[in-house]
Amino acid sequence: MTVKERHQNSFNSYSQPYHLAQNFNPNTASDVASNNIDYSLYGNDFRKEFIDEMLNDKRFQNIMNNRVRINEGGYVNHPNDRGGETKFAISSRWYPNEDIKNLTRERADMILFRDYWKNTNIYQLPDELADIVLDDSIVQGQPTAIKNLQRALGIVDDGIIGPNTLNSIKNTNIKTLKEKFIKNVKDIEEQYLNNDPSQRVFEKGHKNRFNKY
Repeated sequence: MTVKERHQNSFNSYSQPYHLAQNFNPNTASDVASNNIDYSLYGNDFRKEFIDEMLNDKRFQNIMNNRVRINEGGYVNHPNDRGGETKFAISSRWYPNEDIKNLTRERADMILFRDYWKNTNIYQLPDELADIVLDDSIVQGQPTAIKNLQRALGIVDDGIIGPNTLNSIKNTNIKTLKEKFIKNVKDIEEQYLNNDPSQRVFEKGHKNRFNKY
């Protein structure tokens, strides 16, 4: 599954990933048997403790196994994909220093864990939302996915999951919120395709993906 160009325009469509400081909780990194892990597959810029946290994050792993890895496969370099080369949901457009063709699944998972799960605070969302907001962030960009959620909540759509967003979720019916979020995802997709018809080559795959939300 290819990844579209994530750009910002008048309707806040696809936007680039966050690149923030790595942060980890060592209290969640105690279950992994370190001697059975080839840490070189993750790259030398990820700390061992942070890798262990990712491997032990059961919520993240469940979403990856049951949704993301199903949709995001191996190397693709589609001429119409504005993200350029892509592999395991990582694109050369937003990660120009990565060797996309030779990218390991392990390293791709770490990038997604850092930039799409932890640094966005998507991990703080309840399970029913974290699953689809993470997946949408891979397709439409993290800020857009978060704004889709905030618009569903009827709050300021600043693209940042903070206290206002989390408190609003506590006072909202999750089923209804999820339905509104999915509608926003599909509406943004249609606006994007209308703005750039060349991307309709990916329309069927993305719609099938969104219909599984």
